[in-house]
Amino acid sequence: CASQTAAWRQQKGWVDLVNQSFELANTDKLDSAVTLAKRSLQLSKNAPYGYMVLAQSAAKHNQSKEAIDYYKQAIAAAKDTSQADARRQIQLTLGNYASDLAEAAPAAEKAALLAEAKAAFDALAKDPGTKFADAARNGQAKLAAARGDTAAIRGSYADQLANPSAFSYNSLMNAAVTAARTDQNKDAIKLF
Repeated sequence: CASQTAAWRQQKGWVDLVNQSFELANTDKLDSAVTLAKRSLQLSKNAPYGYMVLAQSAAKHNQSKEAIDYYKQAIAAAKDTSQADARRQIQLTLGNYASDLAEAAPAAEKAALLAEAKAAFDALAKDPGTKFADAARNGQAKLAAARGDTAAIRGSYADQLANPSAFSYNSLMNAAVTAARTDQNKDAIKLF
């Protein structure tokens, strides 16, 4: 029954709710955006969009635990192959969000936030699609630098160092900058 009703649940009414919730979130009318996002989830929980609005709103209200939870729900909802890039984008957003929070977090919260970021970047690295491989590597390198793990930093750009002709200019530059920022000067020079 669910497979038959799923197509009906994501018709014009649902699409309008999702679009309006994003528009309101972009204009900082967060209470209204949250209301519409929750209504969209009543119609269909099989898409990440309502969860994304809820996550963005929670993040803007400095409710980091709720935001992380909503980002995870959005990732779980984006399981359809047609939503693969949306899932990857949300994984990148979650990784960056948790990583940024960890930089300013008290020591008691820092480890948990770094673990959230690592899980998001690792999941993205396992399934980067065609656009997210560099972003996953950069996120992993940033986390390795935060932990002072030079082996993991080197691992984040080892493929570019071993076979630079297989990578784009941007990928090589990102790897070079990562190496330079973490005082891996020989690697940075080779990558530059």
